[in-house]
Amino acid sequence: MKKYIILFALIFPILSFSKTKLSDEDKKNKVEALAHKISKKFSDVPTISVKDFLLLNSQNIYIVDVRTEAESKVSMIPGAIKVQDFKKLVNEDKVPKDKMVFTYCTIGFRSSQYTRELIKKGYQSKSIKGSLLAWIHEKQKLESNGKKTNKIHVYGKQWDLVPRGYISVR
Repeated sequence: MKKYIILFALIFPILSFSKTKLSDEDKKNKVEALAHKISKKFSDVPTISVKDFLLLNSQNIYIVDVRTEAESKVSMIPGAIKVQDFKKLVNEDKVPKDKMVFTYCTIGFRSSQYTRELIKKGYQSKSIKGSLLAWIHEKQKLESNGKKTNKIHVYGKQWDLVPRGYISVR
């Protein structure tokens, strides 16, 4: 009987935690913590917050979605271009190196990798810190095929940190 009590005492906190729904504020804090870890890992890669990004003139920039085709199909930041299409423009030498390129993914890891690659090639680039998860926590719009959507591909369970009003897709 003592073994069962000890086992229950060890497992109950895990089970109760996994069933606890996080508030939007808790989810936002987790997104910020993950984004901070990624920024530390890619300390050489410049980032920009969603709030600062929103202050920019979007006419003089590129916004590149570095996620997979399946992820981009669910939703994108309005005005963004898929990485596959952007790479074609780069290969055709149609992207001026003095034009700023902002990258995003789900949380910032892949966009930081791509930003690093662009900088090595001589482009000006920054990763949007927290990427799409930070974007939706700032209540920003998403689109799919030119139409407004509230769906976001979250890549995996660990990144399923979407606030109320948005629908996660895996």
